[in-house]
Amino acid sequence: MTFPNIYTLIGNTVAQCRETGEEKPYFQYGHSLEIVNTLMEKDKNGDWKLRKFPAIFLIIKPETEERRNYFESETELDIIIVTDTKPTWKASDRDLNVFEPILIPLYDKFIYELGKTQGIKFKGEHTFKKHYYWGSSQTGANVANDYADAIEIKGAKITTYSSC
Repeated sequence: MTFPNIYTLIGNTVAQCRETGEEKPYFQYGHSLEIVNTLMEKDKNGDWKLRKFPAIFLIIKPETEERRNYFESETELDIIIVTDTKPTWKASDRDLNVFEPILIPLYDKFIYELGKTQGIKFKGEHTFKKHYYWGSSQTGANVANDYADAIEIKGAKITTYSSC
């Protein structure tokens, strides 16, 4: 009895959110510290520095668990959809220039594709939260020296099924 790799399945879902021929949104999964460190590494690479956003991150927390029986596995995912912003913008500017044209359409597309992803059952229930100045409430500074806004998806219940 094996279960599909949830990270691969979510990566496939993100790939469905891309426009034809585009590499964005960028996808990564891991602990939040690992993701921040990767963003900082990308700043050192001229090719990636300007291509790292928008991005979808699947956050693996230490308390992330799967509830399994012989046939199915259920877990709750925490996902961040993030893009860069301008540090001088106020909330209304961020809504107009970041959330409405970039983050919310990407969120809508991701949720739609997640419901269609082969090998996943997603009931649609989750928590949605906008983060202006993403990361600053946790660290007192912006994440990875980037000025970013984000949408957080918490508690998205995903079920996968075993194959024998």
